[in-house]
Amino acid sequence: MMKTKRKRNLPAKPDWYFVDARVEDFWAAVDFEPPLNLLDIFRAGGCTVKTYQELSQKLDISVDEVAARFGSDDGCLFYDARHDRYRLAYDCSTRPRTRWTLAHELGHIVLRHLEDFPETSITRTQSPVLLDILDKEADKFAGDILAPAPLLIGLAESSKLHAEEFYYALSRDLFGLSIQAAHYRARFIYRYRDKITKHWAEAKPAVYQKHMDKFLALYGGLGPDTLAGRYWMEKYIKEYQRYEEPERCPAASGE
Repeated sequence: MMKTKRKRNLPAKPDWYFVDARVEDFWAAVDFEPPLNLLDIFRAGGCTVKTYQELSQKLDISVDEVAARFGSDDGCLFYDARHDRYRLAYDCSTRPRTRWTLAHELGHIVLRHLEDFPETSITRTQSPVLLDILDKEADKFAGDILAPAPLLIGLAESSKLHAEEFYYALSRDLFGLSIQAAHYRARFIYRYRDKITKHWAEAKPAVYQKHMDKFLALYGGLGPDTLAGRYWMEKYIKEYQRYEEPERCPAASGE
């Protein structure tokens, strides 16, 4: 797992450019096959991974009690500064939230939040403003690695289709997002496509190009105006239309 070397200054607000740079580093290093196997990434980086269910059996307490001890129903990350090692604990029964939880915690590692800002301890009682800033950065990282906007936009352009439903279908089918996470991702990319495209054109589009060809082979030309596209997208369009109120849940959760 890639981590920046230099310690950051205490942020007054989320640093989206910093997150974008770390996302770029991530994609440059990863040989990507969607959907990402996040647990493999944690273990390859030397992180110890335990589920709440395993800890429940080991400690002879309920899963709810494990979650209460960690202060999170979904998952928690620990950093051992002495040995420079991370430990991850998560509830493996919270699907489809699990993928977002794992990607969010991976963001904390790649962005060095626990290393650079020790005040964001597991007790989560210190610096609530800072915790909120870092959680927003981790959420952005999670969205950008689970369903990369440049790839979604590139696939849409190959089909000459710029529609929320298409971004939603790709987020669900190719990248394995939950219904709510896919809704937020599709809406965000649809609204900010021009800004996203401009940003990555000025950054390093080659980082994503190595992944694009395989995705075009799988999904290129699958717009709803083709027979294959109608067959593939129909269930996702219906699912998308049934989910009418994405605002009812906090956008920051990603789920």
